[in-house]
Amino acid sequence: MSEVADTIKETVEHAEGGGGLTTLVAVVISVSAAFMAICNLKDGNIRQTMSQLQAKTVDTWSYYQAKSTKQTIVQSQLEELQLRLDVEPSLSAHAREAITKEAERFRGAVQRYESEKAAIKAEAESYEKEHEVLTLHHDQFDLSEAGLTLALALYAVTLLTRRRWLFGLALAFSILGVVMGIAGFAGWNLHPEWLAQLLG
Repeated sequence: MSEVADTIKETVEHAEGGGGLTTLVAVVISVSAAFMAICNLKDGNIRQTMSQLQAKTVDTWSYYQAKSTKQTIVQSQLEELQLRLDVEPSLSAHAREAITKEAERFRGAVQRYESEKAAIKAEAESYEKEHEVLTLHHDQFDLSEAGLTLALALYAVTLLTRRRWLFGLALAFSILGVVMGIAGFAGWNLHPEWLAQLLG
């Protein structure tokens, strides 16, 4: 972004005359560059939050997997105990009571793991949904930056050539950039998929 700003500054300094078009372009350049800088700051914060959410998601799914593994082990032990009760009719009443008590403990552990897994899964999915929302806003700020960067370059050429149609084209890219930036700040669900794929 600093290279673009330097180029624009040099172009404005070397532009001949102080006519109406030059003044208008200079004002629009200043406003566009300032808005782009603010959007870049917000986008940086979003990227940082996305990285944190990604780490939380991975950790939470790993925790879910660990609970699943524990549940599988306990379930296997429960099945072994149940099998022993079924195939060993000669067990003493005391042994049968002890095995039944242990099987109940394992059955409770299986149910507890199932409940814990449901809560962990819901937490992981909430992180994923939050990440998706932030990805949308990150894309919006990327589109904003792309539109404003193209606009700034076209404004520079406008100053050199004094072509009003170039100013109109640059203004169109500025409007795109500002609209996408505002969408990112306001949380709008505005996402031109074809444009995001083209730039992605």
